[in-house]
Amino acid sequence: MIKKQILPLIFQSAMILAILTGSLQAEIFSINFWADSGWTGNGLDVNDMQVNAGESTGYGAFDTDGWENHEVPWGGSGSSVGITGVDGGTATFQLVNARNGGPYNRGNVGNNTVAGQMMDGHANGTEDPFDESAFCKISVTSIPIGTYDVILYLGTQSWPIPDSGGKIILNNGPEQNFILPARGFTSFSQITNATTPGNFVFYKGLSGDLDITIYGNGFNHIGPCGIQIATTGLSALLGLPTQVTNPVPAQGLIGLDTEPTLSWTAGQFATSHDVYFGTDATPDASEFIDNRAGITYTPGTLAPGTYYWRIDERNDDGVTTGIVWQFEVGPPDVAFRPMPYDSIQAASIDANLRWANSPLTTSNDVYFGTDATPDAGEFQGNVTGGTYDPGKLVADTTYYWRVDSINAEGTRTGDVWSFKTAKDSGTTVKVYILAGQSNMEGQGEMSPVGTPGTLEYIVANEPGTYGHYKSGGSWVVRNDVWIWYERGFAPSSTFLSGDLSVGYGERRDNSNMGIELEFGHAMGDFHSEQVLIIKAAWGGQDLMVDFRPPSSGWAISKPLLQGQDGYRYQRMMSQVLDVLANTASYFPSYAGQGIEIAGFGWHQGWNDLISANSSTYYEENMENFINDIRASVGIPGMPFVIASSGMAANGNPEGHIEVEQAQLAMGDSGAYPQFDGNVAAIDTRRFLQSTAKSPTNEGVHWHRNAKTYCLIGDAMAREMQSLLVPPPRPTTRTWIDTQGRVIQARFIRIEGEILFVDFKDKETQIPLSRLSPESKVLALKRQAESNP
Repeated sequence: MIKKQILPLIFQSAMILAILTGSLQAEIFSINFWADSGWTGNGLDVNDMQVNAGESTGYGAFDTDGWENHEVPWGGSGSSVGITGVDGGTATFQLVNARNGGPYNRGNVGNNTVAGQMMDGHANGTEDPFDESAFCKISVTSIPIGTYDVILYLGTQSWPIPDSGGKIILNNGPEQNFILPARGFTSFSQITNATTPGNFVFYKGLSGDLDITIYGNGFNHIGPCGIQIATTGLSALLGLPTQVTNPVPAQGLIGLDTEPTLSWTAGQFATSHDVYFGTDATPDASEFIDNRAGITYTPGTLAPGTYYWRIDERNDDGVTTGIVWQFEVGPPDVAFRPMPYDSIQAASIDANLRWANSPLTTSNDVYFGTDATPDAGEFQGNVTGGTYDPGKLVADTTYYWRVDSINAEGTRTGDVWSFKTAKDSGTTVKVYILAGQSNMEGQGEMSPVGTPGTLEYIVANEPGTYGHYKSGGSWVVRNDVWIWYERGFAPSSTFLSGDLSVGYGERRDNSNMGIELEFGHAMGDFHSEQVLIIKAAWGGQDLMVDFRPPSSGWAISKPLLQGQDGYRYQRMMSQVLDVLANTASYFPSYAGQGIEIAGFGWHQGWNDLISANSSTYYEENMENFINDIRASVGIPGMPFVIASSGMAANGNPEGHIEVEQAQLAMGDSGAYPQFDGNVAAIDTRRFLQSTAKSPTNEGVHWHRNAKTYCLIGDAMAREMQSLLVPPPRPTTRTWIDTQGRVIQARFIRIEGEILFVDFKDKETQIPLSRLSPESKVLALKRQAESNP
């Protein structure tokens, strides 16, 4: 069953746009959160996080002294304590639960210029399921105010976190999503909806006991810096209406008929609505229609064109200006997001065409052929559904296509897209795309040789299995395997390309490695043709948002910024397009033999498994991801190998968690018969090494154990080879004996102390004792691969 995914919601009725001015005239309770937690060594001391006696802070009418400082325990609850308001009233406060707390140096804001800023320390809550005490929960009882308002100040780490987002639950109500500013705070800014960053929220007109839960998305650590509870009506302007929302037609909609009806959702506390409408992009008095109590407006019959409108909310306290929206009367907007991706190289001759239609499109005229300017000669017919099968294509040919969008108002001509099919040749470069998050980036430690689990250690101590990474004391460089990799995040990322060797991991000093090392060695041995690995991996990226496949729904047609649905998917595909189009520039030894996308490898999941919501939809998103990747490169049935998030065994040894189950399900032909023989899923839990055999105690990154990354790379290569049909013959290798003599032969097997090879199409025996050390290591490695 397809589950409806939970997307950020605009805050419910308790969240309002408050303008806090004026002076204090009633009861107010003020609580400041602080914690030592070992962070004072970062340049802050306790006084930097406390509001001292006589100091005044807070926003607007809430700016007051009389703050009470509450220390946040690490991973536990606090006892109930009495709190006293400035007018002498008392209530009972309890920090029911918290992950931890600390300063995190988010900056100095508020009205003070001395130490003790309320925003410098905060409690933490996190959604991470591996934290037993994750959520931050606040309870205030026996509040001696009949109707009160609450202002809640929020903070987080000063270092970048995935999205600076979190959730609030007020009095057991629905989750309310919010986003904090990306870096340090320099001023107060109210959070009024789920997408505009701010650092405090305001609730009006509450009564009875107060319960608030705050936590960061995933393992984001987010929580309250302070909370104030005050008599409702501290300022005469607290009831100003909030902005109008939910415009119909939706903002920017193209393709409306000539007689639309406009509607909207009223802002809170609005009593009437000023309507502005016309063809001016900046509506003013000349576009004013009227003030009305209702929430609809029908402008009459409209000519084709673009129209602009705005709704201002009004009540006795004033007017809140609305956002200017627009729509267009006429044909629907152009089709977008073509699959195969525009300008992709090496598509299959069996590629099918897919695209996304703009809203209000009822059908499409399809044009397809080898003419770069498709016209009537390339017209293939009118279709519905957003797909077209062009039939069997010709190899090494560039095709052009166009999709026109149609509705009752007319036809809008689409963009011209193109793709090129792969060469039909036995010498094409075999391209493998490896994608994921930090574990695909590569976290395996390379040195020192004396530390268990480093690459140097396993090469020295297990030469029969890992000795092939070195030759003559130097790291082997495979010129038959190329690699391309963007290390880090733009704009500070670096682009690496060259022959495969060690050092293509996450660190800029080339001191670590990843799955690509053994995967590349194994696939280089497997193919007689050149191999190219395109590694598209960035730490902290999830499938729910960052790598979100188009079929799971994107909020915008083309994501351009980190945090937008599908941004990493889009960037990955842009990199594939770039490398395939510019292979000779990145790899000068490329001789124009052609490119073939041979398979896709995936190792990702941590940022989804630490989110309950993301975990729930991982299976659906994973299925869509596989289908969309294949459509994007134009290769139906492209081999796809998934290495599960087995590092989760570090915290869940009893059984697979939801994300792992979803990943492994992709390899279940009973559950997904369409993936039978073309998708493989690997349970990687067996590759997790103990901390005693590893460089670090860092379960999220496989304890940075190089052996684990080698084992995963080897397993992915084996599964990839099993999916390739037909498999090529074993690679001819160079064998050297102890006297330096050389033969070229294919490995067959080892029996006892005898190596069997195919030498000039004849099975030939060579005693292992006669082989050079390097050749003996190679023979043992091939035997190990043959008998996993």
